[in-house]
Amino acid sequence: MILLLILVVLAIIWIFNTFTHRHHHLHHDPGPQGIARTGHPPFNPEAQRILEERFARGEIDADEFKLKRDLLRDNS
Repeated sequence: MILLLILVVLAIIWIFNTFTHRHHHLHHDPGPQGIARTGHPPFNPEAQRILEERFARGEIDADEFKLKRDLLRDNS
């Protein structure tokens, strides 16, 4: 009975370590196209277009638009 309890505890620890290591690996894995350098993908004109459309529809205000636009430009 004690052996079964030990095996269950070890299985839980193994599962926990597997998922936390995988999560850690995903957040620190350098990606393609400069993602590791800036933390963001390179400039995408489609992102700029979507941002402009959201501003035009009134979903975001001018301050948020300028902030996000500048972030997009800085990451290019």
